[in-house]
Amino acid sequence: MKKPIDQLVELSRFYGANKEFVLAGGGNISYKDSKKIWVKASGVPLATIERKGFTVLSREKLNVISRKKYSDDPATRENQVKEDLYKSKADPDDPLRPSVETSLHNLIRYRYVVHLHPTMVNGLLCARNSAALARRLFGHKILYIPYTDPGYTLFK
Repeated sequence: MKKPIDQLVELSRFYGANKEFVLAGGGNISYKDSKKIWVKASGVPLATIERKGFTVLSREKLNVISRKKYSDDPATRENQVKEDLYKSKADPDDPLRPSVETSLHNLIRYRYVVHLHPTMVNGLLCARNSAALARRLFGHKILYIPYTDPGYTLFK
């Protein structure tokens, strides 16, 4: 049986190598257990990622971000959140930068989270009346979130 990190690498390469799933190698992916989360580091392409392309964070420390009050100024807030993401790393000497979506990945209950930006989905979401179109195509079981800034704002 494969280790979760090896499955994470395999999933990353599978989706990252297919241009129908990603734009310019983007997107992020994670695996979590009860104590830690392994998330693709910013700037590491999915298609060629190796084990060392993931940063490991403490879920307990990440949970502080959901309870903490940050600045109302977007630039200041993003710096504060980024600092708390760095403080959450299991290895403080790890030079990798956690994805800005790490808190969102931590929140989702599934062990594996694959967050991609397929061209067709981007096209749909950029269309006028995208919510109605998405519901017509996929029914009312979808979770449609109107555009918001990525990172902390989307997480909240």
